[in-house]
Amino acid sequence: MKGTTAKALSFETAIRGSFGTPIFFKNNYGDSQSQIFSTKNIRSPISSQHSYINADVYYPQTTLLLDACTNLSAQATIDIQ
Repeated sequence: MKGTTAKALSFETAIRGSFGTPIFFKNNYGDSQSQIFSTKNIRSPISSQHSYINADVYYPQTTLLLDACTNLSAQATIDIQ
């Protein structure tokens, strides 16, 4: 059952390995909110915090675009009660 809540979560993305400067880095928090990070001098781990307003199940996703053809992505499932 959906309800109103406020839950702040911290996200941390650690990039392993080496490659050129990424073109694009984005956190999609799964609730129609996202955050785009500057790729200038990007350092791992990349940290952010997001507050979920409604109780629900969300599927946050991190996307790192390395070039026009190479995309790294990771997704999780979280249940906000």
